[in-house]
Formats: sequence, structure tokens, C-alpha cells
Amino acid sequence: MRRLRKRAANWRRRLRVELLEDRRLLAATISGTVFQDLDADGLRDANETGQAGVVVFVDGNQDGVRNGGEAFATTIVDNPVTTTVDEAGRYELIGLADGIQNIAIEVTGNYRQSSPLAVSTSNGALTLLETSARPVAAVGTYPYEIVVAPDGNHAVVTWILGGAISVFNRNPQDGRLTFASSTSSATLSGGQHSVFGPSGRFLYVPSSNAQAINVLELGTNSSLTIVQAVTSTTLGTDQLNSVQEVTISPDGKHLYAPSKHENKLSVFTIDQNSGQLTLTQTLANVSGEVALLSPLQVQISADDKVAVVVTNSYLTTYNRDVDTGF
Repeated sequence: MRRLRKRAANWRRRLRVELLEDRRLLAATISGTVFQDLDADGLRDANETGQAGVVVFVDGNQDGVRNGGEAFATTIVDNPVTTTVDEAGRYELIGLADGIQNIAIEVTGNYRQSSPLAVSTSNGALTLLETSARPVAAVGTYPYEIVVAPDGNHAVVTWILGGAISVFNRNPQDGRLTFASSTSSATLSGGQHSVFGPSGRFLYVPSSNAQAINVLELGTNSSLTIVQAVTSTTLGTDQLNSVQEVTISPDGKHLYAPSKHENKLSVFTIDQNSGQLTLTQTLANVSGEVALLSPLQVQISADDKVAVVVTNSYLTTYNRDVDTGF
């Protein structure tokens, strides 16, 4: 009997390990908060409250519309009993399939979605966010081109008529524009392809009608001030006749202005402090040459060493001196 008890005691000391197969959670829950993004920066600040009554749904086919069978929930109001917690705007989607889910909201009334900006798609489709009419305070008519400043906070519109250019404050989160100011001048008549310098402080606007290149400074108050207007008259030649587009080198030191009608290319040095232009070189066709026959555009390589002039019929390549511009 003693020997039997001993064996029983030894048997109880043995450990048995059962190997289980991998197990996967078959249902998931997604929760979050919808809030009033007053500054439209996509982040919730202390003064931004939750928004109750918003429908949040699983957008299975990513079409931005809640379809039958797509799980949804409505954001709740704050519970007055829980005085230390603000539940307003909270939602919870339960019983979801395991995996990646695309979440969307139903935007109603005067609200618009600030983050994410649009429904994610895999086909490259565009989503229209806003259509704006010409601001009453804008001087020009018929917009020709819009250019976004390097800081992403401003956009500039050149107008076909009116000899004017307008500045808009730009929301970097959703791209929407708010009119800020307009500047007009005879030298801006026919302004077309404007371009910012690398710093974003100066804007260069060629004018085919005025045969001019305008240098404008963008102020902290979202206004543009003309600091220089280089014209064919001031240069004493016609080399800015029909100038439609200018190019600034990646290093910000030089500006190139092709003249389609005069078969010339003007090279300017840019003053790094004032942004003003100084003519340093003029290239022109000599008898029998076609290298600059109706030049339209100049492209500079990323290393600043090569300049390519695009004409009506040719591509002409130049080795570029980074100090002189050509």
C-alpha cells in the first residue's frame, strides 16, 4: 500500500501541455469620435466639441455612400451623469469582419469633412470638394492660371482681363481657397504663367501684352506688391515681346525668359535679397540657325547643369554655368 501511494504521488507531479492551433478573432469593433474641426487642421483641439447625430458607416465598396448591408452607427450625445467624461460625438461599430475596414461619414447641412479629405479609392478618381465663383472684390476677370506658393498657405490667380493678379489664402488640409487681395497694373496686362521663387517670397509674372516681367513680393498680410517691372522699354530692346512663360533655376539664382516672336532668350540674375532682376545675357539665332526658332519654354535639370530650350520644332540643349546662368 505504501508503494502504491508513492506512485500516485509521483503521477500527480507530472505536467501535461496541450498544443492549441492558431485562433483568429472573427469579429471586430471600431470606435472613435466625430468632432467640430473649427480650424480645419484635422486635429482635435481643446475648444473643439464632439458632434452628435452623425452617421458613421463601413464603406465596403468605397463609393462614399451608405448602401444597404453596410454597418453603421450614429454618434451619441454627452451623458450628463458622467461629469468627467464628454461622450459627445462618440461612435462604435461592432460585429465587424476581421481585416481592414474603410470608414466614412454622412456629411449633411453646412458641414464639410476635414479629415480624411475624401473617400480612399484605388482608381485615381478625383473628388470635387468645392466650386467657387470669382470673388466680387477681385479686379480681373477670366482666370488664366493658379499657382500655389511653396508654403502651401497661399495661391495666386492670374486673370486674362483687367491687368490683375489675386491672392487667396489656402487651407493646406483640404485645398479650399479664401479670397485675400488683388493687385493691378498696366504691366500685368495679359499676365499668364506666373512662378514663385524657391523661397516663396517673390512671384514672377510675365506679361505678353505689356512685354514685361513683373516681380511681386508676397507679404505676411496675404498681399502682393510690385517691386519691379522689367519691360522691353526699360531694356531698350524688344526681347520681351510675346514673353509668356519664365523659368527659375532650381538654385533660385537665375530667370529665363523666351521670346517667341523675337527668337530670343533672355537670362536674368535674381537678387537674393530684393528679388529684382538684372539682365546678364541675351541669346539669339544667327543667320541660318534654328536653335532658338520661336522658343516657348526652358527646363533646367535638377543638378542645375543643363538647360533645355523647347521651341515649336526643336529641343536645344545648353550646358549651364551655375554662376552666370549660361
